[in-house]
Amino acid sequence: MNQTDQPRLDLDQVAGELTSRQAIWSSKGVTAAPLTWRDSQAAWPQPILTNRHQITEPESLGVRLSAGNGNEALVVIWRGGWATSTYWPSAS
Repeated sequence: MNQTDQPRLDLDQVAGELTSRQAIWSSKGVTAAPLTWRDSQAAWPQPILTNRHQITEPESLGVRLSAGNGNEALVVIWRGGWATSTYWPSAS
């Protein structure tokens, strides 16, 4: 199966889902940073941008979450249907 045959997530739809949850997260003390995008058509190294309108072909969508206690997490969702995450516990 080549890349064009692989199922793809609609990252714009995913962005809408993430954005719709920000008020709930905020009510629980979690702040979401602006969504970040990576363009599969951009030259290497592909920049990470917050302006969706600068992206021709979205390859990934990321969100960084910060809790009031200092914990942070980064979740990146890839158009191929997988996600990567990183968690940083509070230093205190």
